[in-house]
Amino acid sequence: MAKFSLTPDKLVPAAKRLSADLRERGYRVIVEPEVDAYPTVPTMHAKRTGTTVVVVVVSRIFDRAIQDWVNYACSCASDVRVAIGLNAPEGLAAAKQTEMSDLGVGVYWIRDERVDELVAARDVGLNLELPSRNTLPPALRRILSDVYDEYERGDWEDCFEAAALALETTVRTYLKDGLRRGRITLIRGKRTGPWSPSATAINRMTLGDLRTNLGYIQNQNAVDAQIGRTIARINKDRIGVVHHRRKHSTRTRLRRNIGAHIWLVISTLAKMKGVVLSVDPHE
Repeated sequence: MAKFSLTPDKLVPAAKRLSADLRERGYRVIVEPEVDAYPTVPTMHAKRTGTTVVVVVVSRIFDRAIQDWVNYACSCASDVRVAIGLNAPEGLAAAKQTEMSDLGVGVYWIRDERVDELVAARDVGLNLELPSRNTLPPALRRILSDVYDEYERGDWEDCFEAAALALETTVRTYLKDGLRRGRITLIRGKRTGPWSPSATAINRMTLGDLRTNLGYIQNQNAVDAQIGRTIARINKDRIGVVHHRRKHSTRTRLRRNIGAHIWLVISTLAKMKGVVLSVDPHE
């Protein structure tokens, strides 16, 4: 293991413990990396599947230094996160934990042979801000609960997958209800009559299958058409997350697209449920 030559001697045992803990989590850890663009030399950085977590081990938090690291991470085109390794017997006050969480800064509390993650680090440069969970109509709040849970944890790939799954599940119900009520009629070809797949068959349909079958709807309304456009827009990234998550190109493309994708899904779900996502400023 590389030596911590720039880290204060009293913090070296804590730095070694945190380094070992991160390796156990599957990270490749570089001790005191000298990267040209870094504001200063951190205690370590840890890399795993396209994510870099920059870690500074301290005995108390210096707000100016933390803000510099956050500003750097916000400027990065890739997934760079900032975390503090706090070596303090009293831990971190709840108010300070909230402040670090709001900044997207992770906090590891290091004591003796134990490391506790008090706050998860987030990808602060990610182009994604969601509407407040509390302002969502109740119908959407239920459907999107997993999306918001992953978003608040900073797991943006799982956040997108949860959004795609919410759309897939809701579209299946939408198609079944439309067929049952007679509002939807599917015609697959000029020489074929109406086709009515069973509920079991619809439950087996992927997003791509659902888009294809929505295209068979006779006299599509505006919502039918928007669902098809939404699936067409997000499905390549959804397939990438499911089957090629570890590929650099998959993560880079999704990170670029995720903000627009999830807003599109939320807007489409709102229209499917017949609810208003936001207030009209003219009313």
